Amino acid sequence: MTSAPSQPEQTAFDFLLPGSGTTVTAQWAAKSLGRSLHFIYQMSAEGKLEGFGPKDRDVVRKRYTRRSVIMLMAEQADFDPSDMAARLADVAATLSPAQWTQFLELAGKRRGLRGAPPAQGQDFK
Repeated sequence: MTSAPSQPEQTAFDFLLPGSGTTVTAQWAAKSLGRSLHFIYQMSAEGKLEGFGPKDRDVVRKRYTRRSVIMLMAEQADFDPSDMAARLADVAATLSPAQWTQFLELAGKRRGLRGAPPAQGQDFK
């Protein structure tokens, strides 16, 4: 017998989609995206939302993965994601030396890196 997969680690996207479940209802997805239920059903039909539900019922109430709702949100973003690095650098410049060290440690852990943070002036590879 295999064990159930562990819950994914919380990510920086949690502020976009609060909650702890890995799936959401169509109503919740619509509310989170500020769109109609029709839009959610259309995105599901186009394969842009990972949805599932019983197929042997007259009325199927699908659930959708949080990750696909986040991906749809990112797809519709009205900003250039490459601008994020410059914004992060602006914020990082305001950190104290202790906060900077803590930030590097946390970032390294999230990216799967081990060990001490790099020396000042070096980056994680």
